[in-house]
Amino acid sequence: MPSYTRLGMAALLPNRDISLSDSYEVLVDGQSCVDLAQRQNILQSNDPNSCCIQFDELAAMKGAAFKNFFTGKHLIYVYHNQIDARGDKAITEHEVFNACEEGISEIISLVQKIAGGGNTYRFIVTADHGFLYRRDTLAESDKIGSIKDKNAFKNRRFVIAEDALIDDGVDNFQLGKSIGNDDTRVVSFPISHNVFKASGGLNYVHGGSSPQELLIPVIDIKMD
Repeated sequence: MPSYTRLGMAALLPNRDISLSDSYEVLVDGQSCVDLAQRQNILQSNDPNSCCIQFDELAAMKGAAFKNFFTGKHLIYVYHNQIDARGDKAITEHEVFNACEEGISEIISLVQKIAGGGNTYRFIVTADHGFLYRRDTLAESDKIGSIKDKNAFKNRRFVIAEDALIDDGVDNFQLGKSIGNDDTRVVSFPISHNVFKASGGLNYVHGGSSPQELLIPVIDIKMD
């Protein structure tokens, strides 16, 4: 926690240490992991016979190219972004349930394709975070006052800053307790479905303390 993409992606990589820089960049063992190439560097430092690839790129491969991609690999991370890509944009956040359904279908199809043509039979399916979605529009009374600390890392469901944000319906704890180091900065978050006044979508939000966001399923698949 906070359960958002940068920290979730980092936590899924092999790591000895996860930290946030002064500019709130997430680091794994001191290395940046913001994009696919950087995550692959971290993965390959743990196992040289591994790689990272976007879902769409792998799903588009055919024939010999598809089969050869798996040859000699011990571990492959496939990143699928159907849900966040639509939920994080205010104009498409109402499509998030369709995106969930389509995402499940796409992942099942790729697992079957890999088992059939990639000579690979063990899969682990998980996520970097969950989310909260509320169909009704947020009222002004559902929004917690604007955040005045200009140096804070602000999101609708959490604030990371040097000092705790003190307000009704807000709780907080030391960041280091979450990521396992001595970082004394503070994470503040709503303890209800309310949100902070910050940029971003109103209905689809993550980063808070709900079970829907923090309890992440891990599906272990072994194909016959």
